[in-house]
Amino acid sequence: MSVETFNNELTSFLEDRYSISESARNNHARGEDIFDPILPLGVAFPNTTEEVSQIVKICNNHSIPIVPFGMGTSLEGHVLGNEKGITVSLEKMNNIIEVNAEDFDCRVEAYVTRGQLDEHLRDQGVFFPIDPGAEATLAGMAATSASGTMGVKYGTM
Repeated sequence: MSVETFNNELTSFLEDRYSISESARNNHARGEDIFDPILPLGVAFPNTTEEVSQIVKICNNHSIPIVPFGMGTSLEGHVLGNEKGITVSLEKMNNIIEVNAEDFDCRVEAYVTRGQLDEHLRDQGVFFPIDPGAEATLAGMAATSASGTMGVKYGTM
């Protein structure tokens, strides 16, 4: 199947939340690293986990690789685009779903940031100690085993 067929299928599913514009592709071509940007075929902006799952199915059917993109604070090239793939921007998935302060446990969507969670936890008498020094998403921090200066005392992800 062609790239055009693939793009049409994603556009049909996500409508204006799938973009092949140069500006969207440029904005999601790299993080804060030193590498030259690589423009993906397009950028998907899902709202839900179910939409992410459907995007993965569509990409799998067309053998299209996926690069997840959160805040883009990676210094190591983790969110570098793929010219034969798409980038899935998780920026619309920023809800804190559940917090259980007694168990030090929470469920969040992929774009929730360390600062956002810490602000939410403050009223419950607990805090999130992992601080890699950037306003990264928790998903990105988990994916890269983030730690920061508090890692020695409180551990890493």
